[in-house]
Amino acid sequence: MNDKPSGLQVSGVSASYGKNAVLHDVSFDVHEGELLAVLGPSGCGKTTLLRVIAGLHRADKGKVCLGERVVAEGNGRHVPPERRHVGLVPQEGALFPHLSVSGNISYGLRNGRAGSAGSRHPFDLKRRSARRAQVEALLQLVGLPGKGRARPAQLSGGQQQRVALARALAPSPALVLLDEPFSALDAGLRASLRTDVRSLLYERKMTSILVTHDQDEALGMADRIAVLLDGQIAQIGTPEEVYHSPVSLAVGRFVGDSVVLDAESANAPSGWMRTVIGLVPVIGNPSGRGTVLVRPEQVTCTRATEPTGLSVTNVRFTGPSTVVTVANEDRSTCIRAHCAGDRPFTHGEEVSIGVTAPVPFFR
Repeated sequence: MNDKPSGLQVSGVSASYGKNAVLHDVSFDVHEGELLAVLGPSGCGKTTLLRVIAGLHRADKGKVCLGERVVAEGNGRHVPPERRHVGLVPQEGALFPHLSVSGNISYGLRNGRAGSAGSRHPFDLKRRSARRAQVEALLQLVGLPGKGRARPAQLSGGQQQRVALARALAPSPALVLLDEPFSALDAGLRASLRTDVRSLLYERKMTSILVTHDQDEALGMADRIAVLLDGQIAQIGTPEEVYHSPVSLAVGRFVGDSVVLDAESANAPSGWMRTVIGLVPVIGNPSGRGTVLVRPEQVTCTRATEPTGLSVTNVRFTGPSTVVTVANEDRSTCIRAHCAGDRPFTHGEEVSIGVTAPVPFFR
């Protein structure tokens, strides 16, 4: 049992837009300093959940607590967004185009509006000087030193997202919410910025929630993952738990690449299931009929020494490995295998395949 204090508690939250119910009895905790990824397909309620936590949308029922403070409770208590001490990084930055980079970041500071522009009171001058120093420190932190005078239109997409992150971190919020912040970036920039943001959140011990539909993003960045399907939490656990031990076929199919095969225990040794590709090892000792979920990296592929009825239908080189697609004679079943080396098989070649580790079984 995790004994870390909770930075956020969401308890039995349901939310809707008019008569359209979106979230159904959602509950989870985020520990202090933890990054939780909320992973789900488009339309499953991810952004609505984030809006409820931020105070931008009222929950129909349930409770949201930041630390020991109740900030939302059903149709009753509702602390406004500006009083929740939450930093939000929206999609594509959403920076103010008429403000400089420094102006955007200053806007995120609690005392950003204190003192008039023409004031010469010593206290106001001291406060503005402290704000400027804080803005410069944040620009250094997100890797944009010297960019304070630039306008958002003069920055790349990745730089704009860094400014949005700096703005969210400026008031040292109790919680940082990231709403698919990398979705508009190209693949190379997306990967590098993910790494930078993750390191930054770790260094500052920030409690964070990342909303995403990108499995690689969730698996690579999060301490834990909450899989949200049809407005409900389907599973919550570490990336390894969710990937290797999905609680349902729906979770297994959504999180990561997979192949689903019909399976039955008849005429199979204990701990094995019979499938169209032969015997497959399974977790536990199930019996009867159902399905198994196999990951491509668990599949071995070798040249056939006798007829197998399985042949290569596609070979795709990815750099680190080659993805080989194998199908049976009537093409009713296709299996993908991750193979080491440069294109080890050719199209139409007959092969034998096997599964290297026990896989989950579902009825």
